Amino acid sequence: MMQQENTETIAVQQMDETELIATDRSVTTEKANRFSSSITPIAALCCLGFVLLLIAAAIVLSLLPVYLTQRDITVAKSSETYTFDIQLGNGLALSVGEYNAEQRAVVQTALQNQLNSNPTTKTSTITVTSATGIASVKRRKRQSQTLATFVRVVAILEYLSSVRVRNVFISILNKFVLTTSEAQQIESLKTVTNNTVTNGTRILSRRSLYEGGAPAGIVYIDSHKIAAKKGNITSVSFYIDQTCALSTVEFGAFNLINRDLEHNLAQLFLTETSGSLKLGAIKEIKPYMHLITIQLCSGNATNNANTGNCQGTQFPILPHQYLGIRSDKCRLGYAPTPTDRVLATTWEPENGLDAFAKRYQQLNYLPSAYTILQSVTIDSLESNTKTSIEGQKSMINTIPRVLFLGTYPPRKCGLATFLADLTENYPGPYDVIAVDEPTVDESSRNYTDKVIFRLNQTNSDSYYTVGDIVNSGAYDVFNLQHEFGLFGGMYGEYVIKLLASIRKPVITTLHTIISKPNSFLMSVMRSICATSSRVVVLSNGGRQLLIDVYGVDEKKISVIRHGVPDSKFSHSLADAKVSLGFEENIPTMATFGLLHRDKYIQLPLQALQTVVKSIPNVMYLIIGQTHPLVQVSEGNSYVHELEHNITALGLTKNVRFIDKYMNDDELTAYLGAVDIVLTPYNSVDQYVSGALSWAVGAGKCVISTPYPYAKELLDNGRGFLTPYDDAEHLSSLIIKLFQDTKVRDRARRNAYDFGRNMIWPIIGAKFEEISRDLISSA
Repeated sequence: MMQQENTETIAVQQMDETELIATDRSVTTEKANRFSSSITPIAALCCLGFVLLLIAAAIVLSLLPVYLTQRDITVAKSSETYTFDIQLGNGLALSVGEYNAEQRAVVQTALQNQLNSNPTTKTSTITVTSATGIASVKRRKRQSQTLATFVRVVAILEYLSSVRVRNVFISILNKFVLTTSEAQQIESLKTVTNNTVTNGTRILSRRSLYEGGAPAGIVYIDSHKIAAKKGNITSVSFYIDQTCALSTVEFGAFNLINRDLEHNLAQLFLTETSGSLKLGAIKEIKPYMHLITIQLCSGNATNNANTGNCQGTQFPILPHQYLGIRSDKCRLGYAPTPTDRVLATTWEPENGLDAFAKRYQQLNYLPSAYTILQSVTIDSLESNTKTSIEGQKSMINTIPRVLFLGTYPPRKCGLATFLADLTENYPGPYDVIAVDEPTVDESSRNYTDKVIFRLNQTNSDSYYTVGDIVNSGAYDVFNLQHEFGLFGGMYGEYVIKLLASIRKPVITTLHTIISKPNSFLMSVMRSICATSSRVVVLSNGGRQLLIDVYGVDEKKISVIRHGVPDSKFSHSLADAKVSLGFEENIPTMATFGLLHRDKYIQLPLQALQTVVKSIPNVMYLIIGQTHPLVQVSEGNSYVHELEHNITALGLTKNVRFIDKYMNDDELTAYLGAVDIVLTPYNSVDQYVSGALSWAVGAGKCVISTPYPYAKELLDNGRGFLTPYDDAEHLSSLIIKLFQDTKVRDRARRNAYDFGRNMIWPIIGAKFEEISRDLISSA
């Protein structure tokens, strides 16, 4: 009973405590709700105030620069001038001397980058006012003063007054060194002072950053164009040590054929060399790298390696060429270099091939890891005006005295006739150097007194003699008549030696331009144009070929038409025909000039089979002899073939050979009797034709195959074109023109009128005008 009551009492107490707790929780919750309701507006107001404060701060900050600017308020800065030395890293060497503005800018950028990397000095700026490369005392005593071991800098440092930078800046300087790339950049920005021309001499130097020297037995070609002017290499200088004892080196000029700029790959071939140059015995060579100079022998000098007067041979180098060197066992080394030498890079042959083993072999070249320290002296052979200003004015006001070079009568060739007509119509004084073929007997050919020298085309020494004649004071301009096969060497390369040696203005007239040259012929033509002051072509098509195919500067090219005699227009041909023994009304055609297979006279003979059916009395004249060069190689075989064809085709009554090399008067007389002139050439490259020029100038009706010169000269109704190898078309055209005199005479008149601008007096005056222009520009 007692226990039960106690249990009930405990239960009641527990219940009361539970109710009390619940009541307390209720009261607490109610109070919390009342507190929350009262604080929410206050929090919202606080947040709004904070946001407004941020907005106001942003506005103030954005306006602060404007306010400070308007108030002209600046942050206080201080500046100090420091003089300090920058040490160079291992293996680095810079030139001695004061650096230019570009070099100082590199030093300044390197220093500023160091300041920016430090938190204390990143707001500072540095201005380098002076930088000088200085050699150490030890180096000055031991070697030379041409390479610096440290750079002395004078600089102004600007910094915020509130920041203490002095100690930090000094600490930065103590640790600062120039990197390899920075040193190379400084060196590459040097001012070159000796790459100039003085009294016709040009000294070109190269230097290397590789101290190890270049291995022997490899050809190295300077990948810079080292010769901006044409000239002869007269001396070479390079560094050697005792590894070069009893060895040889050789220098040469190289032509670039192709170049891959992206990968710096190249194709080149050797054109000229110095020959092997001996370097002496071991006792004659110092054990350390030292500079030697070898004078190259001129054409008249004597090789004498023992006396040291000269060695090898001077050789020409052209503006577009590169200089190469090869040693058999000599390590061509690095040595201290003056401040005015420029860094060179090189190519070396792929697979280690020897470019000097054979000239004109086209090899592939790769970039080389080495550069050769070398210096060459080039007699630039440019015109050095030594006369006074009054003398120059006097020369310009007089007609220039010209020395012409080419074939000349009595030699039988079209070029000889051309040069004879040109010189006879040149309005000023002139002389001629005549080109002889190697087999000619000099006693069998008698020139006029205008010929002052005879050039044997295969004798290379005689080309230097011509150069000496041209460079004499007697002549103002040199005029070269160029034709392939006329000069010695491969593709007539000997003439390049001549042009490279001439100090006077050069006018070169090109009588042949190949539209699809091989690499060597391309090189020869480019060299001829590069060494000429002016290049004359005989048609607009020739001008475009030089520009498009050979890359010749169009400003260097002048177009002067092939000259023709000044003859009267013949309305009637009857008298001329009778004077030559023909019937006065006989229909007459002709092909004339020196005979060779490219004349392709077979085509008119085939067409004539059809023509004689409509015009039975037609006469076709083949005027001229076999070309002398063809005569040497195959005799008169081409004429014999034509004679056989004439007989086989039954044309013996309609075709007549006039086997004679005619002078101008004789040829003019025959052309006066001809109704139609045929130039049926099968050469698609023929950019000029003397025979076609004569026919147009004489006012003849011309039918031609469509080679480039014919399409240009017969345009605008001046003549008629017939397709290659189309005898049917040619025969129809011949018949039409014989039957329609109005069409024929209209073409004659158009041709004659156009030819008035081609007469020789006008052509001679144009050459005189170019000569005068070259003298005045020089």
